[in-house]
Amino acid sequence: MKFYTFLFAFFIAFNGLTQFFAISDIIEIDMYDTQSKFPLVVSKTNSKAAEKINTYLHFAVLTKVFGKADSALFSNVFPTEEAFWGQTGFDYSVLRNDDVYFSIGISYDNTGAYSEYVTDYFTFAS
Repeated sequence: MKFYTFLFAFFIAFNGLTQFFAISDIIEIDMYDTQSKFPLVVSKTNSKAAEKINTYLHFAVLTKVFGKADSALFSNVFPTEEAFWGQTGFDYSVLRNDDVYFSIGISYDNTGAYSEYVTDYFTFAS
């Protein structure tokens, strides 16, 4: 029993050392002073996979083309001054990040006649 307890503690302790991708934050503030944070996935060993993940996440969540120069990352989803609908308050949680899978949950407030809180989950094979 002690062996299994030690083994479990060992895997928990070294789980953070096995991260496959590095994550950088892109942070912007909307017109309501709400901070939004979006992930930028980077990898020295597998840059092609990181680029594919970024391309998919940018298009699926932000309707943006990754890699195209743009001054405002959230401009397609933030509500405009004339409209009351859009998405704000972006944040994310990395659920798994190793050499097998990269899994992330991206949360945001979907506003309109009323607000809904949404989390979209994405899992990619590393």
